[in-house]
Amino acid sequence: KKREPLPPGPQGWPILGNLLQDPQRRHWLKYDEWTRRYGDVVRITSFGETTIILGSAQAASDLLDTEDDVYRGMFIEKGATVYKLNLTWQLGCRGILHDEKTYPSPFRFHPTRFLDANGNLKTLTRTEDPGFVAFGFGRRYCPPNCNAENSVFLYVASVLYIFDICKAKDAPGRDIVPEL
Repeated sequence: KKREPLPPGPQGWPILGNLLQDPQRRHWLKYDEWTRRYGDVVRITSFGETTIILGSAQAASDLLDTEDDVYRGMFIEKGATVYKLNLTWQLGCRGILHDEKTYPSPFRFHPTRFLDANGNLKTLTRTEDPGFVAFGFGRRYCPPNCNAENSVFLYVASVLYIFDICKAKDAPGRDIVPEL
């Protein structure tokens, strides 16, 4: 049986693979650099274990929503760990939720990007919806996502119920208006 080629990636050392190239801190910056250089699907190895880094929501959806492990003619080894690059908002790099093709000006706070011309919520595809993308795709989807969403809702509701959220006051008692 002919085996599909592995995705591209940086050349590693024998046995160690890319272990010495993978930084201990802020690794997402290196992963971002590799996805810019090698494409949305990058392969790295450490001690013979393959790790696949996905640099876009479309690549993650295409790969993880299917039952086979072939993506654009590249073989993804059975049991390979698959990382979806930069699925959290606080990581300051290009990644899936900061993909400029999906989210123009991704580092700008612009909630109206999710509204249509009439001011109604847009119908988003699965790869555009941050609430879907953040929990993964296909058989590697994070099952407790509804628990996470419910926990966040309960936390926000509790804060709104318990605390009086208002502007700070100066010494004479006037509202302090924050600068935007």
